[in-house]
Amino acid sequence: MKFTKSFPDWVLDKRYVILAVCTLLLMGSCTLNGLWVGDFWEHAAIVRELTENPVSPSHPILALDVPHAFFSPYLLTVALFARLLHLGPVTALAIFGMLNLTLLLFTLRLYIKLFIPVTHTDFYVLLFILLLWGSIPWSFSSFFHLRVLNYVLPYPSTFCTALTLLAFSALIVAIRRQKPAWYLAILLIIPIVLLSHPYTFIFLSLGLGAFFIGLPGKSRRDYIVMALVCLIGGSMTLLWPYYPFLKFILHGTAAYQHGIGNMYLHLFARAWPVLILGTPLLVWRWKKNRLDPLFLLCIGLLVIYIYGYVSDRTAYGRTLSFIILVLHLVIAERAARLEELVNFSKISRTGNRYIFISVVIIALVVLSFRDTLKVGLRNAIPGQPNIWSQYTIFTRYIHPDDVILSDIYTSWFIPAMGGKVVASNNALAFIDDQFERRDAVNRFFSDSTMVEERLSVIQKYHVNMLIFDKKQVPHWQTISGLVGELTREIVYTDDHFEIWRLHKQPGLTE
Repeated sequence: MKFTKSFPDWVLDKRYVILAVCTLLLMGSCTLNGLWVGDFWEHAAIVRELTENPVSPSHPILALDVPHAFFSPYLLTVALFARLLHLGPVTALAIFGMLNLTLLLFTLRLYIKLFIPVTHTDFYVLLFILLLWGSIPWSFSSFFHLRVLNYVLPYPSTFCTALTLLAFSALIVAIRRQKPAWYLAILLIIPIVLLSHPYTFIFLSLGLGAFFIGLPGKSRRDYIVMALVCLIGGSMTLLWPYYPFLKFILHGTAAYQHGIGNMYLHLFARAWPVLILGTPLLVWRWKKNRLDPLFLLCIGLLVIYIYGYVSDRTAYGRTLSFIILVLHLVIAERAARLEELVNFSKISRTGNRYIFISVVIIALVVLSFRDTLKVGLRNAIPGQPNIWSQYTIFTRYIHPDDVILSDIYTSWFIPAMGGKVVASNNALAFIDDQFERRDAVNRFFSDSTMVEERLSVIQKYHVNMLIFDKKQVPHWQTISGLVGELTREIVYTDDHFEIWRLHKQPGLTE
């Protein structure tokens, strides 16, 4: 096999693939470290429940026979994969995290190649997504900078973002190349995204609308087919058997609408490079083309973002991640064009390209090192301690039908290991008494609560296991006043945890 290009030219030509592989290797190391936090544990609990009961699952966190709004096509697929290969939920999610990243890297490049004709825009888009941020960027799902990327890879939002870019690509091919068969991909993607991550569906729906309006060359058939695809794709969600989607949209989303005001705090400080560079470029695109799809998409997302602030439904602030993604796209296109224009005399074309790329990378490293790059590199160092391995001891003692009372923080991890808890800090749709439950748990572990009140909590929620996290509840021994009132067995104790299995109490009624 004979190479027709020199090695430096080959590197320039394959730069996106090289950057993508480096990203995969970096995230692979982070994945092996198992630095899982936050909502990962709710997803892990759901995967565990769907693995054990894929046909008729109960609530994955509470001992209730009610559905969970995250019983989605994505997490069901993860659960079936875990069931097939006899994997635990943590391992299965970790594997899907890497698969999600691979899919995202593929669909990102596909979309850029189809929509933006400037060579190597894909390289700059990925580079800017990873590093072009201000100080301490947001650590939420749908953000993909190096500070947070390893944490969000297994999340439904990452999978759905990749599918959204695939849907945009399918629409471009369907219209520009007059290949209506590609509408079938959109038809399948719409219900999957809507059921798996409704906030990403905002990006999907606005993006499909923006591209359909902005792309020239549409025939009458395109209008008819697109209308049918949207109607049928949306209706398919009503057939999903794992949770009542219509009820969730009409009533259940209220559980997730508040408490994300962080999206509106320190906006300029966290995203100033993107806002300064991207905003004028976006306006410039609009002046060239009043129906520019990226401009229309960004305006639509901005309207939703502002609505979230005005209405105090701050969860809509999550559209910010997609606004910034659009700005990254327009900045990347301009960077790729500038690279074509660089022409220092007495330096080869290849040399000019390397100079430009080097300047961009050095600027990004200087800009992002403290708050983004350093964090991502540190998380990838092999052997980084994780916080969850200490909780794996629970799997030895918890039975699937156990109802466990532990402090709110520890209760976040327990359902992923087995059993159900009285309450957790997760926002939960379809659970009317979730705040009452949290209050009961907090009162139980308060050092001022009387024995009788603690007993009433055990009775009300049919608790048969107590787990004391001695670090979270340093006064845990004050609860030893229960010993005289309970028939219990200490099944495990160490410097961190003590686990009591409660037997049927003669003084308590069901």
